[in-house]
Amino acid sequence: MIFYRGPAKPQFAPEVTNSPYGSPAKSETKVSFLVPGHYRIRALACDGALFTTYDYDVTVNPGSSAANGR
Repeated sequence: MIFYRGPAKPQFAPEVTNSPYGSPAKSETKVSFLVPGHYRIRALACDGALFTTYDYDVTVNPGSSAANGR
């Protein structure tokens, strides 16, 4: 996952996930937002030859966790 746009840079844990060779791709990343607002997070997957991206729109309200993930 990478930060694409928003009012502040979120924290990713882990920042990069690698799958063992020959295993099905599966990834899980936690994102923490310190500043309320509208964010766009971009997921990027690559197998060394091909890649694809997917954008997630997130709204973070004051005093709450992320909501409205797509």
